[in-house]
Amino acid sequence: MSLNINIYKTYFNLGTKIYVINKFRNRILINELNSHLKQTGHRLSSTHISRISFYTIQSCITNSWFSKLRGFATSKEEIKKGLYLGAFTPIYDDLMDSSGLTHSELIGFIENGNEKSSVSFRLLQYLYNKLKKNTKDFRLFHHYFNIAGKAQTESLKQIKGKSLTNSELRKISFDKGGYFTLLYRSVLNNPLIENEEKAIYSLGNLLQLSNDIFDAYKDFHHKQQTLVNFSQNINNLNDEFLELTDSTIKQFCNLDYPSKNIKSALYEIIPVLARGIVCLDQFLKLQEKNNGLFEIEKFTRKELICDMEKIQNIKKCINYSIYYKSMISELNN
Repeated sequence: MSLNINIYKTYFNLGTKIYVINKFRNRILINELNSHLKQTGHRLSSTHISRISFYTIQSCITNSWFSKLRGFATSKEEIKKGLYLGAFTPIYDDLMDSSGLTHSELIGFIENGNEKSSVSFRLLQYLYNKLKKNTKDFRLFHHYFNIAGKAQTESLKQIKGKSLTNSELRKISFDKGGYFTLLYRSVLNNPLIENEEKAIYSLGNLLQLSNDIFDAYKDFHHKQQTLVNFSQNINNLNDEFLELTDSTIKQFCNLDYPSKNIKSALYEIIPVLARGIVCLDQFLKLQEKNNGLFEIEKFTRKELICDMEKIQNIKKCINYSIYYKSMISELNN
């Protein structure tokens, strides 16, 4: 019973951070960015606002995870950096996809930009400079930014004509998820301890896989190759996701942090991963109905979109959270 109460408390606390605290902070950030753009007669578009709002939620969540792991709350400076990075990421991502520019080319623009650039380029330059100004030791951030940028450049291959192998897709996907999660961790001031980088990279693999699972319909129709829409057997992907989840939990449990800190962090991480498992369950049912083949082109948008607001999916997510929280408790005893 106490475990169930802890689960509901975790969901409530996460919801409060995302839909109350971060929503308020995000509104302030949007006003700041609009004030900057106003100087040249521009404003954020509704698409910009939507994308920034989504990614600042991600930065809010990762800040919460990794501050719980170290055992003390995020500072005002760390919160600000998380917001700037959350706003920076979708602008950077969209510009790279739309322009075909590499990471190095975008950074070259940021550092030598001119005044006649587009709204997106102006935002990118402004946010990068804010991150640089608000980071005491920029070396670690810059290190992961460059590695994540190279991974992002490699991911452009997913939307080009040449077919990628399963192993190529896995490396591209895992590097992108792993290094960007490490980049988000780098906004915190405390140094990484031994094996923390490896554990966070593994967590990032799962987060990227989960994103690809939820974006399966969109990615397929945008002709973007992913491990999900490349697969004709979801059983293999499901097994990999579950094995990687177990492995990631064990890696975190073996870190040299106090047991209570590890539990606190993992208790917030698990509900996010559980969503991916719920969506995979939906895909497994589609595959079963289709004579054991996951032929994504045969499924409708409704069949491929996993609605996490449905009561049955919420219940499944909670049940998976209960299972993994029991596992975490056993590993930390």
